Order: sequence, then structure tokens, then C-alpha cells
Amino acid sequence: MSVKYTSLVGQVDNVNKIIKELTPLEGGVQDLEALEGWIRMQNGKVDMVTEELKRLQSKLTRKSGNRKQAEW
Repeated sequence: MSVKYTSLVGQVDNVNKIIKELTPLEGGVQDLEALEGWIRMQNGKVDMVTEELKRLQSKLTRKSGNRKQAEW
């Protein structure tokens, strides 16, 4: 039992270290609500950037198409 406990404590420490290095969160896995909120916020940002890139790509495609038609 103590080997499993020591292993789990080591894993939690590693996860907390990663969370503290890659996020602004200080609570680590102890503050699951903050971690979930931060992840949801990052996902929302990714979605917004993806939609903006799609919009700009579409705009560029239309401009490119209009230019080709003007050349004919």
C-alpha cells in the first residue's frame, strides 16, 4: 500500500509542477474548478482564433478570385 501511495504522491507532484509551469494557476490539482475554468477559457480562445482564421482565409480566397476574374 505505501508503494502505491508514494507513487501517487509523486505523480500528483509531477502534475502540479506541470500545471504551475504551463498555466497561471497556483493551486495545481487541488483547485480543480480553477483548472477547469482555465482550460475552458483556452479552448474558447482557440475556437475564436480558428474562426477568425477561417474568416480571413475566406476573405483572401474571394479577393484572389475577384483578381483572377478581373484579369480575364
